[in-house]
Amino acid sequence: MSNVAARRRLTAALATIALAAVAFVGGAASPVSAAEVGFSVDDFAGNAMGTRELVPGNNTCSPSGNNQLTVGGGTMTVDVRVPDTIGCQFGSAQVRWTAPTAVDITQGGADRIILNYRDVQSGSGNGVVFALRVEDVDGNVASVGGLQRNVGSAGDFLTIRYAPAYDGDVSYLSNADGIDKTRVTSITLTVAATSNNENVAVTFDGIGTNVGEPTYEMPSILADEAYGFPASQTTTRTFDVTGFPAPDVSVTNTPAWMTATTSKGTDTTTVTLTGNPGTTYGEATINVHADVANSLTADRDVRIVTASPVDVTYTATTTIVDQPGPVVLGTATAIPDVSVLGTPAGLPAGTALAMDGDDVVLTGTPTESGTFDIDAEVGNEWEQAAFARSLEVHAPAALSPVDDVDLLRGEEIDPIVLEAVGYPAPEYSSTALPDGLALSATGTITGTPTAVGTTSVTVTAANDSGTSQQTFDVAVGDAPVVTLPDAIDAYVGASFDLTVVVDSSSPATVVASGLPTGLSVDSSGPAARIVGTPTLADGTDEEQGTAQVTVTNEFGATVHPIDWTVLRPQTPVIEVADEARLTLGDALDLPVTVTSVPSATVSATGLPAGVEWVPDADGGRLVGAPEAAGTSTVTIAADNGLLAPVTATVSLVVDLPEIIVDSSAATVTAGDAITVSASGFQPGESVEVWLNSDPILLASTTAGSAGAVTLTVAIPADVPAGEHTLVVQGASGAAGEAPLTVLAAAEPAGPDGDGDGDGDGAGAGESTDGALSSTGAEPFTLLAAAVLALATGGMMLVARRRIG
Repeated sequence: MSNVAARRRLTAALATIALAAVAFVGGAASPVSAAEVGFSVDDFAGNAMGTRELVPGNNTCSPSGNNQLTVGGGTMTVDVRVPDTIGCQFGSAQVRWTAPTAVDITQGGADRIILNYRDVQSGSGNGVVFALRVEDVDGNVASVGGLQRNVGSAGDFLTIRYAPAYDGDVSYLSNADGIDKTRVTSITLTVAATSNNENVAVTFDGIGTNVGEPTYEMPSILADEAYGFPASQTTTRTFDVTGFPAPDVSVTNTPAWMTATTSKGTDTTTVTLTGNPGTTYGEATINVHADVANSLTADRDVRIVTASPVDVTYTATTTIVDQPGPVVLGTATAIPDVSVLGTPAGLPAGTALAMDGDDVVLTGTPTESGTFDIDAEVGNEWEQAAFARSLEVHAPAALSPVDDVDLLRGEEIDPIVLEAVGYPAPEYSSTALPDGLALSATGTITGTPTAVGTTSVTVTAANDSGTSQQTFDVAVGDAPVVTLPDAIDAYVGASFDLTVVVDSSSPATVVASGLPTGLSVDSSGPAARIVGTPTLADGTDEEQGTAQVTVTNEFGATVHPIDWTVLRPQTPVIEVADEARLTLGDALDLPVTVTSVPSATVSATGLPAGVEWVPDADGGRLVGAPEAAGTSTVTIAADNGLLAPVTATVSLVVDLPEIIVDSSAATVTAGDAITVSASGFQPGESVEVWLNSDPILLASTTAGSAGAVTLTVAIPADVPAGEHTLVVQGASGAAGEAPLTVLAAAEPAGPDGDGDGDGDGAGAGESTDGALSSTGAEPFTLLAAAVLALATGGMMLVARRRIG
């Protein structure tokens, strides 16, 4: 079987167990009277509710396929083995009882089904998982799954109730109210492993309903909060865990030197802790877990202590009256942690002694001064030590509040006298005072301030018992400083907003006079602003004037004049040529001039590749080198933000360059070669040489850095004699041509004739027809040209033709 199929079956089996889809399937019980307490699903000794069968394995691996069912002598053993022949890695078995007639599983007041079992075995040691499924005559199902039981040979029982009995109960049929429990047709029991590739087995002594079976009792761990294990001694401590049946108990997180064992009775499990911690002091917390039938559990943490002697040191000898603690008087360290034992003696009124970590601290607020001899005991339940300390309580310095002061720069101040009490007599200090001021040793501030500003000053009165501080503001100032432009421009209909920048040592007010019509001062925000929308009288395009802005604070006033001009906005005017013509490869530099009130933002769109817009103070320029021939319409737009934008267009016409073609001869014999030269191409442009009338590609090349090509081309031998045209064309479409006369290739001479018949004189120097290809000239005209060429001794002709 494929790995895919095996995985699929494993996944289905796991999902089935997790969802309790396979559980104990109910069947019809054997008939019982109403007087009976319950009924037997199966006692494995001949009394069963119906037909018992081991459900075959299937491709979902729920159940798996290698299972055995052994019944006899009042027992039923279920043996689950993997892997099996259908590829299941996760083992599970299902036993189904099917009743011949519907059964009432509540007869006699029954409210549960009990599984009596023993000899639980598993390959991993993790036990087995039970599930139960009950189905009524209408196909409704109630089920429970995931009931894990521990490995062991001792007999035990599992109660599956029809409803939960307590908070946290997991051993009950879900949807029990959704089935007709008086008409049950089948019951299915599932026994499953806890992990892949694990064999499990379990023996059942009976399965049935009952209302009088023993009930589980919640486990109770009767351990002390802590147990002491003295250093370098072997010590044993025990405690009991009660419950019914006797709980399974596990102890984890034990120190390496400790062993933990358990022994079970009927309803009590005794835990024994034994070990020698050696010479190391310390604490550990062990975890005790008790479990009754995997449904009732209890957990408890227990401290394990190896105590050390208490080590005491001393620090502070003084504190301050009316000052809240804590005050560290010393330290007391040990394992485990130390506390203050009993009631200390000799404490100042209003205080107590406590531990803060390893520190011994005086808490509370002493309400009296003097010398106090403190006597206390510190330690823990295992070790103790004395803590004795002499403590002095002093009265700290106390400084009276100081009012804020406003001072004028350059003028001597009235002395500021600080007042403080305390013992010993306090000394005075302060943070930085304004320039020109100083604090004397007796607590008086004098001098003449020299710098504008507000200083937060903290003065301190201190003695060896404590410090007292007061903070106050010293404001030094003069007239405000105003920052504004000397001149402004504003536009009719346009919103105007100018912030008045004020540097002042105190709050200032701003007013203005002589502002343009429509403008005023707005002081509602964090900074004053000159705002509004200026206006002009009809027929007036410009107005000028001078405004006075006055800023005043508690020290004086500053007046700042502003020259202003109000202008009426003008629609932008664009000046640019209607058309700009250039040859491909030439550079473009076309100026665009824009006039506007106020200045406009100018842009260009529709630019051909290789051309860009460069704005400048007058408007801008179209610059660059177009990359292709053709005509482009470029749109220039100007927007001054106040009036409607305007546009203008310019047509950029890029012509192909003139290509000049030269050939080494104007006449050539078919099959011979000539040299062809051409110029006017773009550097690096691909170039082809053609022979027309019927186009024949003679050669391809690339223009050099100067845009020229020179190459030798062969005239095919089969080209008809006559007038032709050489065409040299670049990739850009630019082309030039030159005429070319092609003569027929010479025929081989025939044998000498005798003048009297066949072939007489016909083999020497004659063409086969004496006819030329008709490419635009009469044959006799072309023959005359050929004879002329021969008569002149083979003179080279150069033909040139230009195509614009």
